[in-house]
Amino acid sequence: FGNTAENRPSSVTVTIDDTNTVFTAHSDSINVSATTWTLFGPNKNPTTATRAGVIEDDGFGSLDTTSTTLTSGYRLFRWDPTAADDTSYQRYIVPTTIDTGRSYWIYSAAAKTLDVDGTVLTDTLSIQISPGWNMVSNPFPYFIDFDSDIQFQVGAAGTKKSPQLAQ
Repeated sequence: FGNTAENRPSSVTVTIDDTNTVFTAHSDSINVSATTWTLFGPNKNPTTATRAGVIEDDGFGSLDTTSTTLTSGYRLFRWDPTAADDTSYQRYIVPTTIDTGRSYWIYSAAAKTLDVDGTVLTDTLSIQISPGWNMVSNPFPYFIDFDSDIQFQVGAAGTKKSPQLAQ
């Protein structure tokens, strides 16, 4: 897992309709810009997998779920394909835990650095996904090749298959 081009931490900023969104891949620290939605997923098993243990301990302040203009604190959402649609956020929910292998959208009033304290995974991680959209992340602090390192198991006792064969 040396420091080669394909496994260095990287990020991409995308601007759509004057709104910046940052995507970060396999980095120990994630820079969250002020008033910018940032997609992240922990690359470790968090020591304390709560919002307070992962986000608020890095100085983000308190979760704000009501303000239309965020002046302090942060917002946090996760897509839940099993949740019922609602009129405002559809299937985005405010998570109570931050789970390895899942992705989250965070929006902060101030620029902060998100550091996940925890243990690096050394074994396989199984993630339950549902039909439709799912927000998953690389649970390891190094690059994984989707075509060769990922396997899908259909059903409780199903055979594990590559992404190409699992369709």
